[in-house]
Amino acid sequence: MSDPLVDAAIKGLAAIGIDVPPFAEGIIQLLIEAGEDVPAVLPRLLSLIEQLGAEAWTTLEQVASGMQRYGPVGYVQHLMTQAFSPHVETIRQIHQQKRALLAHHRATLSRFQTETAALFTHASPWQGQAAEQAQLHLAHLTAGVSAHLDLLEASLAIDQKFFHDYQNAYEAAADAALIALIIVCAVLAIALATAAFDGGLSLALAGGLLSITLSATECWLLAGMLACFVAWGTAHELLAHPLHLSWNPSLPAGPSLVPGTTQSGVGSMPATGEDAASIAAQIASSWGQARFWTDDEQQELAQSLSTETGRRRAQAVARYRQDVANGKERYDQRRDPSLASAAMIILFIADRQGRTVFNGVNFALGFKYAPPEQHAEAKLIEWAAKIIATRQPPGILQEATINALIFSRTVVCSACRASLFSGQWIMSLYAATDQPPGNATVGLAVWQTSTDAGSISGVEPVYSATTNGVSISGSASAQPESQLIAV
Repeated sequence: MSDPLVDAAIKGLAAIGIDVPPFAEGIIQLLIEAGEDVPAVLPRLLSLIEQLGAEAWTTLEQVASGMQRYGPVGYVQHLMTQAFSPHVETIRQIHQQKRALLAHHRATLSRFQTETAALFTHASPWQGQAAEQAQLHLAHLTAGVSAHLDLLEASLAIDQKFFHDYQNAYEAAADAALIALIIVCAVLAIALATAAFDGGLSLALAGGLLSITLSATECWLLAGMLACFVAWGTAHELLAHPLHLSWNPSLPAGPSLVPGTTQSGVGSMPATGEDAASIAAQIASSWGQARFWTDDEQQELAQSLSTETGRRRAQAVARYRQDVANGKERYDQRRDPSLASAAMIILFIADRQGRTVFNGVNFALGFKYAPPEQHAEAKLIEWAAKIIATRQPPGILQEATINALIFSRTVVCSACRASLFSGQWIMSLYAATDQPPGNATVGLAVWQTSTDAGSISGVEPVYSATTNGVSISGSASAQPESQLIAV
């Protein structure tokens, strides 16, 4: 016999255009038992799951099944472990390797100091001007090596703080057992295991979406987990600034130990400052009415995306080189990120009242010899159209204002320019709204790395236009196509 409360909730959802598949009635029951207003809460949860790139009803069914099997607290712990433990274990392994490396080099340095001191203190000591000069050089070399080992020791301390903070965040999140948090954990577990385009789903993107969709309590709990990883990475970025020493020992073999450079030769990046999603949120907070981004706002967003695009591309290059070196992949120019173009997009959707519906970024690579539809910019347009088309509840995009800005690390090619200037890309974004002409506003801007070597901003506009589905208005420049910009 069906539950009358479940039946009433399903009818309420149908009234707002949400059809519940039969296999999803379990999640309706869970929400009712938790005291939730199902027609009010479920659209928010569906939107959250779709924003994070998962299939909504399948994920909700997984949550219902998991809670029945493990219980609420047990399921949170299970999913936290599934989502985060592989990354924690990686940090733990790195920590153990650093401890062994530090112990080995400390012992080596101690023996070196003892044996070189004997040159000047045994029964027939080395004396004279040459000996004095040698003592000065040896003291300077010893101080430099010690300074580098001090950095390694500081890195171990950062690791220890991470392990402590992560455990505290794990316990706090598990104790909460909020249904929305459980769903977020399930989606994160899926997202962390599934690559999106070429770079995978960014935790920064997940965090930005959560700040829109979840309550303050839920944000705080999950943010505690994510913040541990962010703090660990940021602390190591700050630690990685090269020491200003006047010596540079030559290492004949093995990885470089010079701070600021990875084994693959990719230099560490400085902190990128404010991310594009945060900038977009700040811009929106000052709106009296939702509108398209101004030229100055576009430039600020493009500069932020420029920094992040460079960082993500460098990571992709390093990861690919490591995979080739380890035999995980055979080298192929068509998969080499160092030969690929790279781009990022910031997508911001506001409803008719100016409230944020979506605010997130994505990254894509366009590999060498790929057809135009697989260029980085084309991939990002396709992603944005999918995000727009899956907004819930139905009607949320009526009279909505949609802003999209793409930054390309290379000069935008002729094929992509044709899709831009013909209006194909911007009209495809409007079509994704499923609104009749004149019932929404879509703005699209494309920026690229500046072709002017003397440029202060480092970025330049390529295209900027808006459409209401009837006509396209705006302006654009037309720089010539050129080769990939050097790394």
